[in-house]
Amino acid sequence: MPPYAESFREALAEHMREVLPIKRPSINLHIARNSAQVSIISTAMKTKFHRARGKLGPLAARRLSLRDRHRMLTASIVALSSLIVPLAVVEPAWPKEIEQARSQPKPSTCDRSQFRLVLDVGHTVDAPGAISARNVPEYDFNLRLAKYLEQSLIEDGFKKTVLLVTGGRARPSLFARAAKANGLSANLLVSIHHDSVPDSLMESWEFEGKQSHFSDRFRGYSIFVSYENPHLDRSLLFGRLLGNELKDRGLQYARQYTQPIMGRYQRKLIDPDAGVYRFDELIVLKGTQMPAVLFEAGSIINREEELDMNSAERLDLTSASLRAAVKMFCNLTPPPLRARTGNSATRSSAH
Repeated sequence: MPPYAESFREALAEHMREVLPIKRPSINLHIARNSAQVSIISTAMKTKFHRARGKLGPLAARRLSLRDRHRMLTASIVALSSLIVPLAVVEPAWPKEIEQARSQPKPSTCDRSQFRLVLDVGHTVDAPGAISARNVPEYDFNLRLAKYLEQSLIEDGFKKTVLLVTGGRARPSLFARAAKANGLSANLLVSIHHDSVPDSLMESWEFEGKQSHFSDRFRGYSIFVSYENPHLDRSLLFGRLLGNELKDRGLQYARQYTQPIMGRYQRKLIDPDAGVYRFDELIVLKGTQMPAVLFEAGSIINREEELDMNSAERLDLTSASLRAAVKMFCNLTPPPLRARTGNSATRSSAH
């Protein structure tokens, strides 16, 4: 028991002996921690105090001297001050298994040769996605990064890594990639993308004689999960692992998605440490039967970050972060995956 709790016990006990002519109450001080909630329970003291007051009556209560009232006020202040330290002791904002995997490495239980990761290349040649500040299609960035990640994962022992490339028009390709992924018996899917901003936030400039658009206001990676994915818990687990690996390597996540200026692209931030957002309607996430995240590796509409995304250093940082997250995810041994049912999230068309 901490010193302040013992002092509180003694102060209250002495006060009860002097003021109320009853048997000394049995005070049980219990600090209950449940996440961020801390409560102090002194049931026995409260019960006996009220019983004693009922026996003494209102006249006895009025006979309390100024000194007695002062002692009662002091005891109350001590009780309230005891909350200060316990409130600072809270559970981590992310699952204990992630904290243990990162801080206390154990002998690997992961069979890398049997772990199948699907790297989904976002968009298609026919529907290339966003256009960068220097007029390069997002699809080109996605394909290059996905190939780089595939090679590094295979070299690291994940021999069953699959590069998923889809063709065709935008919406049909979304359902096609989900169907292909479901036929691969995969352990995890990561959809590779690069970010932009709504048209209303873009500015104009000229690049190589061509009218172009940019937005230097925002930068950073983003990770999205769908609450309609049948393995939400595992999707969120991997998203947090990946986000924290990126953060540990000095990268920041994009903050703009929580702002009203994003309009219909505004999203709920569900992990403010790792940069994980909720996006239920994404077909590639809600339509796949394995844990899945969509990873926006950086903003290509930001002129400086577009150059970063083209650098070998950024490719290496991103690759190292993903490999580390995949290793920890593979090494964790949760109960068998069970599909969630009865989702309350609204099903609608996907991006």
